[in-house]
Amino acid sequence: MKITTDVDGVLAKFTEQFIDFINARYKYDLDISQITRLKFEDILHLDSGKISEYLMEFKDSGGHLKVEPIEGSIEGIEKLSKKHEIHTKFLQIFI
Repeated sequence: MKITTDVDGVLAKFTEQFIDFINARYKYDLDISQITRLKFEDILHLDSGKISEYLMEFKDSGGHLKVEPIEGSIEGIEKLSKKHEIHTKFLQIFI
């Protein structure tokens, strides 16, 4: 069986790392508990172009390489991969 899983927020703590990045760089004061919507545009009240710019800066800074796995995600994927074909889905800019 083929299984596709999202990485951001499912296997890795992308949102937490990205929040830390924009808090430090742009002096926001966001906390993970404030993330109640799927789109950062809605949370930060910015247009999608500005959010894309922030995401590219996060990538260019190497921040995406420091994203930590969610507890148990590595073990879960290893277990699934023994019997299934695993595919992961990333934000397009990180591919």
